[in-house]
Amino acid sequence: MKKIKSITLTIALVTFYSFAQSQTPNYRVNSRTDIEPYFAKKSLRSINQSTLDCSDTNYIYCEDFESVSSPALPADMTTSSLEDGYNVIVNSTAQDVNGFYTGNHTDANVGGYWPVLERSQFAMTNDDACKPNGVTPNDNNNCDLSFETLNLPRLDLSNQSDVFLIFDFYHDKNYGGGDAQVEAKTASQTTWTDISGNLPNIEEWQEGIVSLNNYSGMDSVFIRFKWSDDNKWASGFAVDNIVVDKLDDNDLSVVAYDHYITGNRYVSNYSIIPKSQISVPTSVFFRGIIRNRGNNDQDSVRLKVDINSESFNTQSWAKNISSLNRDTFITNLYFSTNNTGTYSVDFYAESDSTSSDTLNRTIEVSEYTYARDNNDPTLSFRLESASGGEATIEHGNSFYILDPIVLYAVDVFISEDSGPNGKVKAKVYELDAGTPIFLIESNMLGIVSTNAWQSVKFANPPNLEKDKEYLVTISGNGSITSDTTRIGGTSSRSSSYGWRIYNGYQGSTGTAPSDGIYLSIPMVRMNFDPNVSGPIGINENENIHFSIYPNPNNGEFSLNLSNTTKKSIMNIHNVLGQLVHSEEVEKIQSKQLNLTHLQKGIYTVSISQDDKKSISQKIVIR
Repeated sequence: MKKIKSITLTIALVTFYSFAQSQTPNYRVNSRTDIEPYFAKKSLRSINQSTLDCSDTNYIYCEDFESVSSPALPADMTTSSLEDGYNVIVNSTAQDVNGFYTGNHTDANVGGYWPVLERSQFAMTNDDACKPNGVTPNDNNNCDLSFETLNLPRLDLSNQSDVFLIFDFYHDKNYGGGDAQVEAKTASQTTWTDISGNLPNIEEWQEGIVSLNNYSGMDSVFIRFKWSDDNKWASGFAVDNIVVDKLDDNDLSVVAYDHYITGNRYVSNYSIIPKSQISVPTSVFFRGIIRNRGNNDQDSVRLKVDINSESFNTQSWAKNISSLNRDTFITNLYFSTNNTGTYSVDFYAESDSTSSDTLNRTIEVSEYTYARDNNDPTLSFRLESASGGEATIEHGNSFYILDPIVLYAVDVFISEDSGPNGKVKAKVYELDAGTPIFLIESNMLGIVSTNAWQSVKFANPPNLEKDKEYLVTISGNGSITSDTTRIGGTSSRSSSYGWRIYNGYQGSTGTAPSDGIYLSIPMVRMNFDPNVSGPIGINENENIHFSIYPNPNNGEFSLNLSNTTKKSIMNIHNVLGQLVHSEEVEKIQSKQLNLTHLQKGIYTVSISQDDKKSISQKIVIR
């Protein structure tokens, strides 16, 4: 089984330039202190190239991989691999391949650890999906993809000059993956020459532009893409929309573009934003990466954004971009609204000489839902049993709060492959510089149905504070092995990452992985609806309820017990499951406790009664 790791975010400082604006803003991004100046890794793929039309016969060479039946490559391409038993699942069928093969983003993520962003057919070599000789890989049975090549047909450049190779590629280099390069040679040469250097790695589609000027006037030029898994389990490498041709003199492309909300660690992208959070004046801003794809330098390049239904338009400060370079642009107005609905947002680049195509994104504004996922359960996460500590691994997402609000429930998508007797529990953490600090949890609930959303309500809904980031997670019941709950997951969005908390879970190596972010997005959402339906516990009408204040604390806190007239027992366990305190709690409403003798850490407080009813909650002693 592939070993999970935490993903370290690569961040870049954004520089601002002044530009004379004709419009008067309502809410202006005045300086780098107005928004967080650090950004997570972003897409560099060419939007223009993603709509490539290879029926245009003016190209010297063009391949978009759309005219073949996966996993086959185009007839004029070849591939090679060191793996003799290369077997993958494409179109839900196990098939033998010889190296690179074709498929879509679903085929890429069939192993669960390579969530290539949504795209139709492309060429890939995929260590995550490879089952050597059709057998699930293990420590002694791992595919050897240390030398994978995708070879283009012979190119005749005898009458050509100033020609470039232009292509899209996906190269995240996660889980031990090695480097990727573009190489070339002529028919008379016996060795290949690296003409690209190591291709950069991020969790997005990127665009590559490589000069072929050194091969001008030659009639037999060969080009290949090369990738290695570095003799380890890795993710993969994908190539799409390959073109060999000249560049236009003036050509701009918007490489990445979307809406974002400022956070205390990095800016974030959300698929659904609740009205309460987008009605804040300084909430949503727009960012894009613009590339100069032409031969000429471009002066006064600007990113422009229009929301025509709201008569909203804004643009960035201007920058000059030299040929084949790119830069980041941030518009100078925030967008806010008091109305729910789906808003159509147009993006385009403009310079003194040319403009790009207009591209579109949407902003979905809800009444109560805050989400990162794209509501497309292309994979599922198992709430696996832990070897110690909590019952199961937790999966969830982080959310930044711009305006104070009460969290009434956590919504989770229950996968269709869940067991009918599975359980779910919601938890809330405050993220302090990326470290989760436990706040509150729900009761354990039975799943209502599969292949559907379920709201997990809190008996005591927490108040979320302004300008703080919170993590909400879903765990299950680790004592159930045959009815394990699985929750849905989607491919990652730009500047969005999922979370896992392991609770002592140990993999095949016996080493507990580190908590942290990972690439795919669990279908776990915040729900601010005060009238959200559903129970707050199994046998809800008979359950006892209690709260602890303050939490976190220094060992001194108040226990408030309600909805009970029976004698109860309070037990407190540490993270190893050891009982550190126990006492009888008899028909009380409030009790002061002093546990300052305990070590700092996380503890579980459980209240139980003679009829076996019980409820538990975490506390943090600092």
